[in-house]
This record gives sequence, structure tokens and C-alpha cells, in this order.
Amino acid sequence: MNSLPLLEPILARAAYLVPILTLGLLTGELLARLLRFDALQASLAAWLRGLHEKLNRPQRSTATRLYRGMVVCAFALFPAGLLGLLLLMQRAAWVQLLAAILFIALIGQLVRPYRAWQLRQRAQRGTLALQSDQPHYLFADHFGQLRYHILTMAERFALLVGLALYYLIADLPGAFLYLALAACSALFHPSRPENRAFGWASCALFSLLDALPRFVACFLLWLAACFVPKARPLGTLRHVVSAAQTYASWLAHLLHLALGGTMPSPAGERVRGWFGPGNPKPTTIDFSRTLHLLAVAYLLLIMLLSATFIDLPIDIIN
Repeated sequence: MNSLPLLEPILARAAYLVPILTLGLLTGELLARLLRFDALQASLAAWLRGLHEKLNRPQRSTATRLYRGMVVCAFALFPAGLLGLLLLMQRAAWVQLLAAILFIALIGQLVRPYRAWQLRQRAQRGTLALQSDQPHYLFADHFGQLRYHILTMAERFALLVGLALYYLIADLPGAFLYLALAACSALFHPSRPENRAFGWASCALFSLLDALPRFVACFLLWLAACFVPKARPLGTLRHVVSAAQTYASWLAHLLHLALGGTMPSPAGERVRGWFGPGNPKPTTIDFSRTLHLLAVAYLLLIMLLSATFIDLPIDIIN
């Protein structure tokens, strides 16, 4: 009981996060469209790319690129943390309402459940179109597009787990900083030759912070696979050490698919190898199983958060 006061803020955030997460999954995408989050996200990405083009020039030395990458990463993290602090410090009712609306819209923009359902319908009709800002991805075949969307949706689930985890630890500043760092890691990933020095700082820091969310996401996906037809949770355990060393390979073994190839990974870099021993040509049924798997995993995440405060006195929650 002596340690309970230390846990009270975390438990209070968990009680707040459950309805916010539920509303975000159900209505967040529509709210994000009304608030034009797509345009805001594109503007922020263009700003970061502009900094990348100006500061990461080929004639610069490796050391110069390294510290300039750190500076750009700090430029991206500072406004995100500042926004979280401002929303956290203000106790006015309208500010709290604004923070809740932004959080719900952010969750909807991250998960995009209705867009996933539209992609499933397009896959059934054979008219699946890969919408991306990279034109050469449009030339991928139908199976490559399905692999890309399966990996992307799973990546979004892992990011949502990280968002929830760092919200519990550090409230809104922690959640916003985590997402800002994830964006920097995706844009400046060092797998691209020009980003080996420039993107090292953001990618290394994100890999460190993302280790625990990835572990939790893998556990939730494995648990969800127990409720998905034709998933292989027991068979995946045999490959924990030998094959399932990454998040993508863990997902591939659960679904018994081969994911990868020439399509880009959700982190932004191109996948060089293949993950999983299954069929490299996923079908619409495989895509539907992925949606089923992620839906159960989202439900398990909400149940896990609810279990942290369900037996606590009501005065602690309030």
C-alpha cells in the first residue's frame, strides 16, 4: 500500500485513457478528417523534409551530418513537448476539452479503422490502390500492396501501444514526444545511405524508447491470435529465438505469411528480406484475418488498461 501513491497518477491516466481510446477507435478518424489532420501531417512532414534537404547535403562531413541530425530531431521534439506541457498545465474546462478532442483525433488518425475497412472492400473487388506520396510504390502488384497494408496496419497498432504506454508514464508530453520521435525516425531512417549519419540520433533514440511498446504489442498480437481462425500462436513460440526476432517476422509467423519483398516497411525503409515461412501472395482472406487479429488486439489493449483501475476506490480514479 505504501507504493500506491506513486501509482495513483498512472492509474488515473489509465481511467482517462480507456474512454478516450474507445472514442478514438470509433469516431477519431472522422474527427481527424474534420480537423484536416492529413493536411497538418503533410505540412509537418514537408517542413522536416525541407530541413533535411538544407542540412544534410552530400558535401558535409559525417560529424556535421550527425550533429545536424540531432538538431533537427530536437526541433521536432520541442514543439511536441511544449504543446503537451501547455495542455497539461492549463486546468480550464475548455482546454481539457480541447486536449481530449485532439487526443481522440490523433488516435483516429493513427489507427484509421474505416480506411482499413475500405481497403478490404477494394481488395475484394480487385481494385486495391496503394495511396502513397512515393510514386514508384504505385507500380507494386496486388500482392505487394496487400503485404504493405498488412505491415502498415500492424505498425500503427504498435505505435498506438507506445502512445498509450508513454501517456501513462508521462501524460500528454510523453505521448506527443513519442509520436514526434516516431515521425523523425520514419523520415530520416539510416537505412537510406544519405541518412546513415543524419538520422542516426532519431532512429537510435526511437529504437530505445520503442523496445517496451514493441514487446507489449507482440504479446497482445500473440494473445489475439488465439481467437483468430487459422492463426498460429503456438507455432510462433517455436520461432521466438530462431526466426521471430523482429516485429514484422512475429506478425508473419502468427498469420503464416511471408511479408517483405521490395515493398517499403512501415518505418519508411525498404524491406530487403522476407519474414515468415508462409505464402508470399496474401489473399483477401489473409487481409481479413489481419483485420480480425488487430481488432481483437485493440480490444485486449482496452481490457488491459481497464484492469488497472477496475478494483480501485473511486476517489483514486477521481
